[in-house]
Amino acid sequence: MRFNKDNAGDLIRKGRLLQAALLDGEGMIIDAIGDEYDPEKMSAVFFALQNFATELERNLNLKETMEFSFRTNSQRLRLNIRHVPAEGMDLTLVCLTPIPNDHMPTLKELLEP
Repeated sequence: MRFNKDNAGDLIRKGRLLQAALLDGEGMIIDAIGDEYDPEKMSAVFFALQNFATELERNLNLKETMEFSFRTNSQRLRLNIRHVPAEGMDLTLVCLTPIPNDHMPTLKELLEP
């Protein structure tokens, strides 16, 4: 799986996406697009959230947390972290989008097999 560079590039040019990174099950970068931040720094979020998701699921008896979203006020950004179900792979998509954003990029728009 990788980014659809045409669609993702269009979203960046239109200001609807700042950056995105696709990570494997170990948090390693498979693909990245955009140049707002070092993709390695975006992938570092994976490890903290993996532990957070495990604790959240255990403490609140939740099953299969699929997505987290964080908003900043002063920078007007949203960080969205999604589990991406893929046949035979455990992937995570980390997206950085501006606020307000009338459009959250979909997996279909960003990724291709």
